[in-house]
Amino acid sequence: MKYKLNPLFTLRKTDKAVFNFSRAELTQFNDTGFDILLAVLEQENDREWTDDEDEFLKELIKEKIVEES
Repeated sequence: MKYKLNPLFTLRKTDKAVFNFSRAELTQFNDTGFDILLAVLEQENDREWTDDEDEFLKELIKEKIVEES
């Protein structure tokens, strides 16, 4: 499955965060979380996701940070 960043968000690599323009809110991630977010956005579909990574992806979808493309 392919994912993209929700258009309301901008990726801020220097801050390891996403910025939500509609809420003027910055959401920062730890190193591992940001690496997972980048892997999802870079379409690493052949990668085997661990259970924790899969749960994190579900949370990104639930929070509407990423969406199916």
